[in-house]
Amino acid sequence: MSEDETLAPKTAQETDKPSPWLIPPADRLGFIVGFTLLTLVGNVLFGFLFRMIAPILPPSIPLGQGGMGAALFGGVPHPLSSLVIGLLDGLILGLGQGILLSRYGPDLLRWASLTAIGSALLQVSFSLVCLGLRTPPALLPPLLAGTLTLLIGAMQWQILRHYVRRSSLWFALYPIAFFLKYPLISGILALIGLLKGLPVTTQMQTREIVTAYAGSLIFRGLIPAAGLCAFHRSFRASMDVDPVPVE
Repeated sequence: MSEDETLAPKTAQETDKPSPWLIPPADRLGFIVGFTLLTLVGNVLFGFLFRMIAPILPPSIPLGQGGMGAALFGGVPHPLSSLVIGLLDGLILGLGQGILLSRYGPDLLRWASLTAIGSALLQVSFSLVCLGLRTPPALLPPLLAGTLTLLIGAMQWQILRHYVRRSSLWFALYPIAFFLKYPLISGILALIGLLKGLPVTTQMQTREIVTAYAGSLIFRGLIPAAGLCAFHRSFRASMDVDPVPVE
């Protein structure tokens, strides 16, 4: 090799090598913030649409005192309602996630569709199990709901496995995020309790808002976004060829 070839500047193809990470380090902060904000927007949109369709859905089915559904819905949603709620919620969640994630490979519509299917399976399964037990123990509904979040991860894994290494770790992310949100919310509420200068009514309203939104932002936004940033691209995906599954 001649001296001129050694000193020659590298081409754009040689210098602009793809990042080994699914989300390049330079993009991570913006990705996590955007992912979490889109989750918040999705929650607000779902709440608005749910109030519109709630009157035409089958009524909730009352349970015994131990059912978590009794506290949230006055009973567990009818399985048909659970199907509609799950599809709507999952579609909104998947679209919000996919808008950002599609920049790094996964197809937006396929990601949103599979997320909607996973969410519907989660909601229907939760309703059927609780209805089958009639009076589930107090701790069973949250444990069941957290475990069933595996279904959302399993559906999204069908796409993610084509792009990242060790994609099977994605199965554990949603259950971990679901259960981790409880101590985090408790810490936030404890901080709110220290704000003695606020009127009692304001403190109660703030607590309700935190309980309603903070848990979802942590469970469906912040932790999944951080998890996606931790994945390495598969070798084939990094080479910009048709990706193949990588376990």
